Amino acid sequence: MNNTSKAPKHLLALIGKRVRLQYTNDPYTKLRQGDEGVIDFVDDTGTVSVKWDSGSSLGLNAEFGDRWIVLN
Repeated sequence: MNNTSKAPKHLLALIGKRVRLQYTNDPYTKLRQGDEGVIDFVDDTGTVSVKWDSGSSLGLNAEFGDRWIVLN
């Protein structure tokens, strides 16, 4: 079950949108700049969970320095 009731509305509007990773400071991910995926859900902390084409499910949060571009 996705908890989106308190999620920022501007981020909720992105669910289902395709994104391209610009930057993440996660030292453990194999994702790289340019990788693409689809936003699956947004939690109440503003973390945007992405199903990446590579199979990864890394969440992004702009407050922690992560950056992405919305493609559609």
